[in-house]
Amino acid sequence: MPQGFEVFHNLDLLDRRKGENNYRQPDIAVVSPSDVMHRGIDGHAELVVEILSPNDESREKLDFYAMCRIPEYWIVDPITSAIEVYVLVGDGYELVKPDAGGVIVAPRFDLRLSVVDGPKLRVTWPDGHTEI
Repeated sequence: MPQGFEVFHNLDLLDRRKGENNYRQPDIAVVSPSDVMHRGIDGHAELVVEILSPNDESREKLDFYAMCRIPEYWIVDPITSAIEVYVLVGDGYELVKPDAGGVIVAPRFDLRLSVVDGPKLRVTWPDGHTEI
């Protein structure tokens, strides 16, 4: 990962003020190792990703992640590979709209996201890409 960040799967993200009494568990979190402690992530991540599932609560976590000042939040549909990218602006999130070609710019790590045949999610960065 760029800038020394690490990727964690299903690790609690704790509210720094309330600790273990207030937390959410993102499916994926990109975090500085200095923000990881024995119980989970200490109140901050650079990016969190939620993968939709039946009876999902991903959109209900928007306010919590905004309170934790998470710069970017993605919600991914595993069936269609559709993705929503939210960017923190002030105290809340704004949905990033796709361009005319259907590409969504995820600014935190300078990524371009699009759905391609499969359906697959194509992730493009300045010197490469992958499809998942």
